[in-house]
Amino acid sequence: MKKHIYKYDVIRIVLTVLVVIGHANYYNAGNAYGGIYIADQMSAAGIADTAFHGFAEQIKQLIYTFHMPAFFALSGTLFYSQVKNGRFSSVTEVVKNKISRLVVPFVLVYLFWNTPIKIISGYYSQSENIWKDILMQMLIPTNMYLWYLEALFFDFVLAYLLCKYAKKMWMINTTSFVVYLAVCFLERATVVTTLFGNPLRYLLWFVFGMNLNKYGKVAKNYLKRFEWGGGENCSLRCFGSLAIMD
Repeated sequence: MKKHIYKYDVIRIVLTVLVVIGHANYYNAGNAYGGIYIADQMSAAGIADTAFHGFAEQIKQLIYTFHMPAFFALSGTLFYSQVKNGRFSSVTEVVKNKISRLVVPFVLVYLFWNTPIKIISGYYSQSENIWKDILMQMLIPTNMYLWYLEALFFDFVLAYLLCKYAKKMWMINTTSFVVYLAVCFLERATVVTTLFGNPLRYLLWFVFGMNLNKYGKVAKNYLKRFEWGGGENCSLRCFGSLAIMD
């Protein structure tokens, strides 16, 4: 029986809580297809922002510097473990598995939960073609929390293809890094798009998580060589002991 790694559950819970905190602080949420602009309504009514919201906004900005890359890295870590253990035998199997686990939930939640709430709340009140905007927001999910499922689906598939054809980790790392640089260049040179949640941008972090899985045990075993004690390497021994604590 495979050993369940509870620390990954803890990381997932912490990241999920941070996502909730970050998303609870929005006053404005909109894009080219619709939106809710509470801050603008407050300003028009002469209502000043609160000091607490200003503080919470700083916390949100801090969370946003790392929480989504961390989610993709965690997914990459777990996925690489599955690949090494022979969980998937073909890209078709990966696609089928991730469609049922990611794409189907995305479509159902978006159409039967997210969309009705937006319609009732007036999110599409300025829309000239509401169903077109609903469809376009599925394809280009700007400022729409479900984008993560779209991007993650494609990153699972891309990562499997890299593992199958690039094989060497340095080749996988190089490819993901070059892709990341290319995406950053295109975003600066053209209109920024988030087609399918922009999976190419987050592939780098997914692969980073794969590296943590591959080299984490190597680093841990190396640090185990250092023990508590005095001498010239005392600080290194102390650091090593702390680093391998679970």
